[in-house]
Amino acid sequence: MTESTELTVPERAAVALGTAEHEKALIELSTKYADITKIVNPAGREQAHAAYMTLKNARIAIEKAGKDARDDATKFSKAVIQEVDRLTAITADEERRLQNLRDTFDAEREAERLEKLAVEKARVDAIRAVIDGMRNMPASMVGQSSAEIGAAADHLSETVISLEDYQEFAGEGQVERDHAVKKLREMQEAMRLHEFQQAALEAERETLARERAEAAERDRVAALERQRIADEERIARAKAQAAMLAEQEAHERRMAAEREAANAAWLAQHEAEQASLRAQQEAADKMAAAMSEIQGIQQQVIIAQSGRLGVRKGGTIECIRETLAETEAWEIDAERFGILASSAESAKTTAVAEIRRLLVDAERKEAEDVEARRQREEAERAAAIEAQRVAEAEAAEAARLQAEKDAAEREQIRRVRVQFEKNGPGDEAIVTRLADIFDVKPLVVVGWLEKFNAAAFKAPEEKAA
Repeated sequence: MTESTELTVPERAAVALGTAEHEKALIELSTKYADITKIVNPAGREQAHAAYMTLKNARIAIEKAGKDARDDATKFSKAVIQEVDRLTAITADEERRLQNLRDTFDAEREAERLEKLAVEKARVDAIRAVIDGMRNMPASMVGQSSAEIGAAADHLSETVISLEDYQEFAGEGQVERDHAVKKLREMQEAMRLHEFQQAALEAERETLARERAEAAERDRVAALERQRIADEERIARAKAQAAMLAEQEAHERRMAAEREAANAAWLAQHEAEQASLRAQQEAADKMAAAMSEIQGIQQQVIIAQSGRLGVRKGGTIECIRETLAETEAWEIDAERFGILASSAESAKTTAVAEIRRLLVDAERKEAEDVEARRQREEAERAAAIEAQRVAEAEAAEAARLQAEKDAAEREQIRRVRVQFEKNGPGDEAIVTRLADIFDVKPLVVVGWLEKFNAAAFKAPEEKAA
């Protein structure tokens, strides 16, 4: 075996550009001016500009060499294309004839294959519709109560996936059923926790309202007590105005201090209760926002199929790809989702898998449509050519038959004429015709014919002949 000495494409490019000559010089240039790091005066600027122009001119020279090499390669490529066209034209007609034979056979086989595929597709679509129903059940149960979600999970878990009904999709059906049941259980638990938290929040609100009512009642009782004490003080002041005045002032100061302390304590307790309520409400809002965002993730599958109004048209490969990229980029933040982070991640994984399946189906269908359209156009062209050939053959055959018919009619006329000239029209026809011409009776014509000398009439004619 001899070793090939043919240059590779990169080697040919290196030769065309003179890489061996230029590379070393370019490497030296790349570090030659490394000492120029700052311009501090006009002379430094001129030095930097001169170095820049040296590098620029080196680059321009390489680019010009590259352009010249590309132009030469383009001319060579065009010449090769012309020669290829000339050579392939030699066998093009025979190639097309054999291709037509092959394509006719293939079209018949393809029709049989498509019929089988249609039957198979109907079977597969029916099974997939059931599997899709199981897969989409968690999305359809979003927003339902934990009891309803649990009932759906129980019903789905009791669904039997048999080989007889699901055939080769039995394994996928079991996986989707189990996954959907697991997802429903997770949703049930999350909804149960949400319902528990809502109930606890409502209980807290009722407790706060009760405590506020109790505080108001205490204030009312305290007011009554203060009124009672004030009345007693007024009676005591009437009996001992001077002595009670000092006592009243001291008492009022004590009461004011007590009221202020009581009010401060109540305000502190009230603020603490409000802070607790706000924290609980924020937790509930966070849970609701997480549930809403999970619904948004699950809705991505529907958006991939139906599109988004004013943004993208549904069902197209572009729509599916954009929706897939959007879903894959959806950030699942543990702090934002809290206890629903795993549910959100699961929803994202499920949505991405489903959108990818939609993308595969759409790309496969588009390829099948393109191939079917190409085959249909080729079949139509072949049918048109065949129809034209049949029409031309039929026209030629009709022309041949018409020519034969015309020739036969002319021959028949000639034979009739020969027989007429040989035998004449008949005695009766001759007598009748002569009677009409000379306006006499037929018997007169018969008398004439009896005197007619046929031999004397023939003699001059025979001599002339």
